[in-house]
Amino acid sequence: SFSSSSSSDSRFIYDVFINFRGEDTRKSFVSHLYAALLNAGIKTYYDDELLLKGTELGAPLWETIEKSRISIVVFSKNYAESSWCLNELAKIMECRTTHGQVVIPVFYDVDPSDVRHQRGALGETLQETAKNRKLGENVLSSWMKAINEAAMLSGWNVTNCRDEAELVPQIVEDVSKKLKSRLLSITKFPVGLDTRVQQLTSIPEIHSNRIDLMDSFSSSSSSDSRFIY
Repeated sequence: SFSSSSSSDSRFIYDVFINFRGEDTRKSFVSHLYAALLNAGIKTYYDDELLLKGTELGAPLWETIEKSRISIVVFSKNYAESSWCLNELAKIMECRTTHGQVVIPVFYDVDPSDVRHQRGALGETLQETAKNRKLGENVLSSWMKAINEAAMLSGWNVTNCRDEAELVPQIVEDVSKKLKSRLLSITKFPVGLDTRVQQLTSIPEIHSNRIDLMDSFSSSSSSDSRFIY
């Protein structure tokens, strides 16, 4: 597995950390993605309902986020209802700035543009969450900044695929390539790594549902409806 090479950089204990709203995606998209990542030998963390509801984010979880190479953020309809998700996201984006952590957004049944600008139901829910928990403007501002920055990154739109089974292998392949790139940057001769990566990235090519914001400037006139900018 990729994790077998973690000894070359003791900063990391997980390859991937998944940030998501449990009631929206735990028993559907996230469970499929989690299983696929594990099957590919990618050491992945998600809470799996082991963390008690209402428990404060503490040092162990902060350390888990900090020591993950990649974070996958799954935005969904009720994502902004959870201060837990939002605080995790703020920490993830902090780690992107301070540690160079790779962040991959996934838009699950939500419009990427609405997420970026906190419009519609997500924006209203975000305000309500801060108000209900009697949080100050500084906390709300940090959440809004984290959401905007994460949603501006290249990611994936579940709505654009025929079914989730089509998208999950593409995300796993993307994660595998990113891990290979990061591992090669810290290990000059990663013994046996290339063979394992070749096996993981040999998934047949299928139509991509990836969102790449940089491409939007050069392809905005394209009629290919698979891409949303």
